[in-house]
Amino acid sequence: MKNWIRMLCLAVMCAAAGQVQAAVVTFQFVYPNWNVNGIPGLFGTNPIVTMTLDNGSNNLNQVYNLETDLLNLHVQASGGTFTNSWTGSQIFLTLSGPFNYVSTNGSGTPKLSFTQIADNRIVYSNSGGTFQFGTGVFTASWLTAGPGFGAPGEAYHLTSFDLVGTVVPAVPEPTSIAIYGIGALGMGLVVRRRKKRSAII
Repeated sequence: MKNWIRMLCLAVMCAAAGQVQAAVVTFQFVYPNWNVNGIPGLFGTNPIVTMTLDNGSNNLNQVYNLETDLLNLHVQASGGTFTNSWTGSQIFLTLSGPFNYVSTNGSGTPKLSFTQIADNRIVYSNSGGTFQFGTGVFTASWLTAGPGFGAPGEAYHLTSFDLVGTVVPAVPEPTSIAIYGIGALGMGLVVRRRKKRSAII
């Protein structure tokens, strides 16, 4: 097979590998039970928080700033009916400074920290609800069922805590699957041609 075809196959496989090692990551954290819960049927026993982040780096050992690196935030009430999502631009208010709530270790395991000393918070809000990340004098988390803190009902934690989360596996995009398929097909043709040539010899 001609050299340019081999080079094309190699380029396609490299492009596919580059897409897999994307900087965008999704973490999930299961929070402890609420300390205060205004509507148990709505807010359930505790929230399950899923966040998609991108700080532009593919390294495993990272820190993430929820004010600048958050792409999407989703909260699902465990044992309740509440569910809502926010985009990274839907910040209601912030007092965060140089504070990083989320970090990963060398194995890529995510950790959410509310035990740092500084008094900080970031609040996301839209018509579906309001959710706060807070430390120090601010509660560790705060959830309402509408825009702002004046929305009907609320649930929150009174104490700070650290949480170890899990990585949510990325679903391959159709383009990535197609690129892998083309690369695999090309490499398969190379192997087949070599086998035929060996058989003739």
